Amino acid sequence: MKSREGAYSPAFARSRAKLKALAPDTIAANSGYRYNTDQGYFELVSFGVGFRVSYPGGEMVFADDTGTPPLWWSLILLNYLSSARPLPLSGEWASYRDLPQGNVFFPALKRDVLDKLAAFLQVNWTIWREAGNCTGFAVIPGRADLTLEGWFAPRVPVRVLFWEGDEEIAPACQILFDRSAGAQMHIEDLAALCYVIKDLIIKGV
Repeated sequence: MKSREGAYSPAFARSRAKLKALAPDTIAANSGYRYNTDQGYFELVSFGVGFRVSYPGGEMVFADDTGTPPLWWSLILLNYLSSARPLPLSGEWASYRDLPQGNVFFPALKRDVLDKLAAFLQVNWTIWREAGNCTGFAVIPGRADLTLEGWFAPRVPVRVLFWEGDEEIAPACQILFDRSAGAQMHIEDLAALCYVIKDLIIKGV
């Protein structure tokens, strides 16, 4: 695992050190994830995908042993596990740009995530609306032409909104977080999460 982390190795090391410094019951209470005392690992589910994270080593694998998770997904899940706080959801949805410091990274996210999601969903959105689900997301009622809801973690719900374009208006997409997300994850991790969401919807990864 560590050999494939490359340039991300220092970030993984910091996150593992934070995890090791906390007691398992504290991590479980903060994150909302279960700790398997007998086996010595946390049981995680993110967008419907199961993971196992060893404690205190912080090594992450898919729960079904099918391989190793994508690096970005692994790192932000590990960061969440070691940094989450036992705070209630606010019940108020906010775009990434509206979160503290979100305007710094938003231009890149719009170009690399939102615009690409909008172009992809413009072709495929009716399929998911009829199916009722999409790679870890459920289709729910909303004001957009398509509204998807999923859970990155127990304290980090996500919504993806899509509006179909026409001859005069380009298709548009928005990713929303509960406003408490800024207290659960660093703003850079939330940016990385947007990329994970894009890959899940477009590639099914």
